[in-house]
Amino acid sequence: MYTYRIEMVNHDDMSDQKGVTITRDKWCSTPLHTHEFIEIVYIIAGNGIQQINGKDHFVKRGDVTYMKIGDSHKFCSNNGMQVLNCIFMPNAFPHHIGNENTDSDSLDAIPNLIHLPSNSILEVENLLLKIERENEERQFAYQSLLKNYASILVTLLFRYARSESNASTNAFVSSILDYLEENFAKSSLVLVSKHFNFSPSYFSKLFKKNVGMSFSKYITDRRMRAAIRLITNTNNTVASILKDVGFTEPKQFYKVFREYTGTSPGKYRKAYQNAISTNDSEPPVFSAVGYEN
Repeated sequence: MYTYRIEMVNHDDMSDQKGVTITRDKWCSTPLHTHEFIEIVYIIAGNGIQQINGKDHFVKRGDVTYMKIGDSHKFCSNNGMQVLNCIFMPNAFPHHIGNENTDSDSLDAIPNLIHLPSNSILEVENLLLKIERENEERQFAYQSLLKNYASILVTLLFRYARSESNASTNAFVSSILDYLEENFAKSSLVLVSKHFNFSPSYFSKLFKKNVGMSFSKYITDRRMRAAIRLITNTNNTVASILKDVGFTEPKQFYKVFREYTGTSPGKYRKAYQNAISTNDSEPPVFSAVGYEN
């Protein structure tokens, strides 16, 4: 695999390894390669496949690929893709970009592929065109402007990446909750984390961070909600109900039920039935977080 080195870049601006440069190209295909500098490729027009670190991605206008030092990639397009190719070294500007709210270095935290929001495509294109114009005209202090523009570009990419990551995380968490809604009676931390291809410890942290409670607390609440509905709306025995909602030990079920309701399943059912028969406006309720009558 070929490696592009900074001294191979035919621009005087890169001689001190602190410059920024940009080229406009049309690619039908490029061989698999890596490089010793950071490369930002913006797709102006066309589409194709880009392989990044062994994984294929479909790319089109509005997509940005961000190649860190050592990343490998190649392009393939039937009709050719028009791109703006911006390159620089990590020390072209300070590393603290975007670090106000994160412990990660922003240059390393940016993912390899970013799908720009539709309302931000022109903003990024205009910024890249400013970089291109400064690079071509080379007026007084142009390199300072190039660095400032590139710094803004990286900051925007960092922002878009965080937004895209948050949206992706929200969708992923929703898929987890949908799965648990269907499978709460047979779910355990080990089984669910395996289903979503995570280690139990990482999944546990991810779940609590995004849901606001531990996995065990969430499952217990969900099982208790189901148990309450079965106790108040069916004549099923407590023995069958506890199994239906995922408990295997009656002693544990009775203990948890009392913690949540303050009474036993039998007394809860009786109190509920009495309240309904006498039109009591305040039948016993389940007090766990998230319960709805």
